[in-house]
Amino acid sequence: MTNAEADETGTLHLEGALTLRTADEIKMKLLEASARYGTVEVECNEADEVDLSIIQLLLAAQLSAHAMNRTIRFAHPVSGAMRDSLERGGFLSGPTAQNHAFWLNTEIC
Repeated sequence: MTNAEADETGTLHLEGALTLRTADEIKMKLLEASARYGTVEVECNEADEVDLSIIQLLLAAQLSAHAMNRTIRFAHPVSGAMRDSLERGGFLSGPTAQNHAFWLNTEIC
């Protein structure tokens, strides 16, 4: 990776069913994008279905990126199926400002 790529922002579009069945594919896409770009913006507002495995995967990816001085963030505040799953899972309630910042598109790392 060149220094120019490390300073660039790449966008990862996730759509359709984001579930345990697609988790390995999404993980590979996240790894490839974070190896190539210093910042990866995830666009997932076109997702039809999102389950807890993808939420866990995105949180783990964000933590891994932070440990490597990289950033994974959302291109836009989450909506649709992703927001519904986050609300059902309790990720948007309570005093977890860092989680709110991640899901609602405020830079935290």
